[in-house]
Amino acid sequence: GRIHPRGVTALDDFVLTHSGSVIVAADFLGNSGVRFKTGFETGKPRWKKTHTEMVRALVSGVTEPTSIRRGCSNNLTSGFNKELFFVTEGGGLSALSRDRRVLAFALPETPPATSASETQASHARRRRSR
Repeated sequence: GRIHPRGVTALDDFVLTHSGSVIVAADFLGNSGVRFKTGFETGKPRWKKTHTEMVRALVSGVTEPTSIRRGCSNNLTSGFNKELFFVTEGGGLSALSRDRRVLAFALPETPPATSASETQASHARRRRSR
């Protein structure tokens, strides 16, 4: 399948959530970390056909994020546990750029924004039920 994430300017790097149904990505030019559905349906062997997804910002105010990764430890008291995502800030090509960071954040419990096609289908169902 093909995913058309709406609301991003330049995806640089991404990682899947544990379920494989959500992408968490670094939006380099948008200075943020975002999430959106993959279109992969749990229990089905294939991805949906091409679909459009609206992204939801997870973290903003990040300077040119270039990478986003899940922690690697099963130990919840570890600073790098699997429940956290880490974003690295880009830049640093100049000797003047010395303030870049690695940020950690937890994935919120709220689901990602629905796709445009799901929203249209929902509106159509509501109209028919009236």
